[in-house]
Amino acid sequence: MEQLAVKMQQITKIFGGVKANDAVNFSLRRGSIHGLLGENGAGKTTLMNVLYGLYQQEEGLWVSAWYTSILCWRVR
Repeated sequence: MEQLAVKMQQITKIFGGVKANDAVNFSLRRGSIHGLLGENGAGKTTLMNVLYGLYQQEEGLWVSAWYTSILCWRVR
């Protein structure tokens, strides 16, 4: 069975009408090394800032082995 350290589902973050992250899914397995790649402005830093708790997502949820945030499921 795969043991996840972090699982992010449908993460959406909006800044002034601009979607920095639009329904992003991201998982990290325990004991593995990962890289998050993308072009400038693709939303990599924004996604990590949601994970660290610096930003609050508008939609979606994330779960980790250390902290759980199930705050913002929104139906439009």
